[in-house]
Amino acid sequence: MVCNLLYFFLEHEGLYHQDDYSYAKHAYDALQGRFCATGSIFCHRLMVTLPTAAVYAVLGVGPYTTTLYPLLCTLGTYGLLYQTFQKEYPVAISWTLVFLGLFYFLLNTVNYLYPDNLLLFYTTACLLILYKTRGKQQVPWWWAVGLVGLGFCAFLVKETVVYLLPFCLLLAVQDLRKKRLVSFWLVGVGVGIVLLGLYFGFYSQTERGLWWRFEEIEAYSLHLKEGYLNRTSSLALMKRLTYGPLLFFIGTGMAVPLVFLLGCFLAHPEKQQWSLNSAQGYWFWAMVFMLAPLWLGTVSLDHYKPMSLVPRMLHPLLPTFCLSAGFAIQTTGFTKRTLGWLAGLFIMCAFLAYGEMKVYYVPFMLLFAAAWALPRISTLAAFLALPVLVVVQLVRPAYFIWKPSVNNYFAQAQVLDKYLPASTTQTMLLISDPMTTAHLDFFYGFEIPAAIKAVSFQDSLTIQNRQAEKVYLLINNGLLGNPEILGQPTDQELLKPFPGAKLIAQNEKVKLFLLPQKVRP
Repeated sequence: MVCNLLYFFLEHEGLYHQDDYSYAKHAYDALQGRFCATGSIFCHRLMVTLPTAAVYAVLGVGPYTTTLYPLLCTLGTYGLLYQTFQKEYPVAISWTLVFLGLFYFLLNTVNYLYPDNLLLFYTTACLLILYKTRGKQQVPWWWAVGLVGLGFCAFLVKETVVYLLPFCLLLAVQDLRKKRLVSFWLVGVGVGIVLLGLYFGFYSQTERGLWWRFEEIEAYSLHLKEGYLNRTSSLALMKRLTYGPLLFFIGTGMAVPLVFLLGCFLAHPEKQQWSLNSAQGYWFWAMVFMLAPLWLGTVSLDHYKPMSLVPRMLHPLLPTFCLSAGFAIQTTGFTKRTLGWLAGLFIMCAFLAYGEMKVYYVPFMLLFAAAWALPRISTLAAFLALPVLVVVQLVRPAYFIWKPSVNNYFAQAQVLDKYLPASTTQTMLLISDPMTTAHLDFFYGFEIPAAIKAVSFQDSLTIQNRQAEKVYLLINNGLLGNPEILGQPTDQELLKPFPGAKLIAQNEKVKLFLLPQKVRP
């Protein structure tokens, strides 16, 4: 938790991309009572926007308040897992929290208003409720209400909660066959029908109709269809459905807990527990049944399109990965056979990993290979394995904390606050990059002063007779040099149409120029 808090404050990029802005704008609109559906899939994810609106109501609009909700959901996930397992399975939960809490891509997304860390919390809470029902003949009715309520919240966060359903169906079938937890499942189904009835009843009253949300998703998928089909060959699709995800796990570091799980299993298959009523078996089968639709399923009903292999898309799966590995380690320990299998698997990962990702695997490869070859240090290897994991997991977050800001959001905010303040009464025109101009209202808490107008570099060249007392040109070389966002020309090229531009402020990679009257657009 401490590492997450440090990363949140030391590596925050402010406003990062279109997704952040869209969710934040919907949240602010909801707070002002003017929320409306805009034909975007973002507007339907109410459990992203409404809690963010509540944070805005208490703490105001800003980069940290915008991403406070993802941070709390991430920390809440760790808290739930620790509270559930720390007494009975201390070894398993220790490994789990290191696997999960220091995983770079999970740390990274606490700084963005994306739905994935929110979905992580709600799906983990659902899985924990189901876990606590294992082996019981009956549980209080409100457990079912809590399960369905949390599942419905997850549905209002992101549609991919549907990948939890196969595992829920497996548990329901097993329980009903054995005539246990019957009232739990009946209450859950009843509450689910009521909630979905109210939800779709609301949509049926809109102009767009009952299936509006899903039509928006399908429309977005069809928008990308042509480009996807043009660049996807049958060979590429076969790779994606076979070994592609394995390479993805290795390339992102997700393979680390999977290697520990597989190494322990191969070394001592006889010690593994596969029953759904056991802790190890429950989380293993949860992993399998959630991974299968992500691996093989489609995100479009019109054409077959597997989910994009983006790390944040698999965040709800991470607890199952990490807990399965943690239980396997606690069950088998680091025997000579286990050390041998771990060494071999980490050698394979180090060979397949690219570039800097080898740092995730080479230390384990060396540690376990040495421990297997030299039995005298096998005990030392077992003692060092967890600290080595901590160090390996911290390398990438530490690097990004140390390196300069990518987008220079806070430097840009300081420049705007000084030269284009919210209190201004002078008419001002700001010429800048498309992202800055499109998201300028975020710098002013979504209430941009009427005296301030903004246009992009390209549009400024076509504007005639634009009257303003001051015209500024703002160049953020952080944004311009980021290929994920803009990747546009440097400031030298952008200054060519504005001879006589006077540099009046520079903060990190952000430069502000005042344009003389004769070269104003």
